Amino acid sequence: MSTPQTRVNTPDRRVAAKRVKAATVLVIEDEEDIRNFAARVLELEDYDVIKAADASSGMQMLKEKSIDLVLLDLRLPDLDGWSILREIKHHPDYSRIPVIVFTALAEAMQRRKTLRMGAASYLIKPLSARLLSQTVTNILRETGHRAAAGYPQRAWKTEDARRGGIGGGPVSPAAKRTP
Repeated sequence: MSTPQTRVNTPDRRVAAKRVKAATVLVIEDEEDIRNFAARVLELEDYDVIKAADASSGMQMLKEKSIDLVLLDLRLPDLDGWSILREIKHHPDYSRIPVIVFTALAEAMQRRKTLRMGAASYLIKPLSARLLSQTVTNILRETGHRAAAGYPQRAWKTEDARRGGIGGGPVSPAAKRTP
C-alpha cells in the first residue's frame, strides 16, 4: 500500500526564503512616527528591525548586534548623521555595512556629500513604502546578502507615495485585478 504524496518535501519560495537568516536593519531616526513607519515597512518585508531614536543609541546597537544595513537620518538630536556615517565607514568592523541615508534635506550638494562619504543610497523624506522597500532590498542584493536574493517584495499601494509614505500598506492580489 502506497502512502499519498505530500508537498512537505517541496517548499514554496516563501518558505524556503524564511530558512535564510533575515537581514537585520538598524533604523536611526529621532522622529517616532517616521522611525515606526520605516520599521513597519521593513518588518512586513520580513526584515529584522532594530530602532534607535538618537545617534548614541544607534552606535550602541551597532556595537551590540549583528547589523546588515543601516537606515540613517541626517538630523539627529545628539550628533548629526554625517558624523555617524563617517564613524561607520572608517571603523574596520562596520565599514562594509551599507548605509542608506533618508532625510528631508533635498539639496543636491548634501546628496553628493553623503554619497561621497560612502552612503549606499540617499532617500528624501517623505518617502513611500515602496521606495523604501525596493531600495533596502536592492542594496542588500548588491552587497550579496542572501536574505534579499530572490525574495518577493510586497506590492505597495500607489496612493502610499501621494500620502508621503505614512499609512500605506500592501495590496492584496484580489485588489490588483482590474474589472
